[in-house]
Amino acid sequence: MLRVLMISDVFFPRINGVSTSIATFRRALAEQGVEVRLIAPRYAGEAAEPGIVRIPGRRLPLDPEDRLVDARAMHAAARPRPPPATWCTSRRPSSPTAPGCALRAPRGGRCC
Repeated sequence: MLRVLMISDVFFPRINGVSTSIATFRRALAEQGVEVRLIAPRYAGEAAEPGIVRIPGRRLPLDPEDRLVDARAMHAAARPRPPPATWCTSRRPSSPTAPGCALRAPRGGRCC
């Protein structure tokens, strides 16, 4: 599956050409089977939406609709998440000194 990350300094509820274009592209890509993730500022009280990560920001003095978002927070949100881990499913035999594998592996995966 193809995955796309979009990062924007503006998105709904602020209505403008950028927000509208992002929504249009997200919808068109999703219809093609592309997984789209959007990182955008949090304004106030937006409901959680699948595929959208909201980053808190500060109001700008002369523009109450825009938000100043910390670049480090955007970067952290853009990093891929590791898959959930479970204990290794290896069938390695246990012994009193080595009680089997104690490593973590991706869900359903093997580490040994």
